Amino acid sequence: MTIRFVVSVAALVGLTACGGGGDGGIGGGFGSLDQKYDTLFNDLPANSSVGTNIVDFSGVMFVATDLDPSGGTSDSGYLGSADMSMNFTSGMFTGSATGFYLVSIDTVTGEPNGFLTTVNPDGSVSSIDVEFNDSGIAGAGFTPAFGGSINGDVLGGEGVGTFRGTAGEFVSIIQADGVDGFTVNGNPADVTIFGN
Repeated sequence: MTIRFVVSVAALVGLTACGGGGDGGIGGGFGSLDQKYDTLFNDLPANSSVGTNIVDFSGVMFVATDLDPSGGTSDSGYLGSADMSMNFTSGMFTGSATGFYLVSIDTVTGEPNGFLTTVNPDGSVSSIDVEFNDSGIAGAGFTPAFGGSINGDVLGGEGVGTFRGTAGEFVSIIQADGVDGFTVNGNPADVTIFGN
């Protein structure tokens, strides 16, 4: 009994030290992105606001044909790391994303549920020049235009963005069901981007 307890505690400590082992053994890869997605999703303020000067954001980008659980989500999509900047003085927003993973999607919640090894053993996929930009922004709302590709899938169209928090320190870009035209390979698709 005592030996089993010691082994169990040692295993628990080992898993805790490496973040639970949930990143598929790729240290800081998918596991870090998935955790960041969950944190930003849960901490995103509901109110919109405008900041001053230049605000930089770090976050995640999640893309799939359908991310809405009420309509039946896609079974896979892409999750990557996003970096964004907003100059509230000039009205210029720039965003880019890299480090994408092919992920399974929880059809009940619409959230990433683990990486898929269809393309690479570590779940990673290539991306080229994934960008989303807008200019002439005068308030808390904006509509960035998308470009680039993930795993050969070409992004296009626009999303709906909102600056949030007390001084625009959070940003969300959410585009569901192809409304306003976000596309993957010319077809309506969904995108979610969170950052702070």
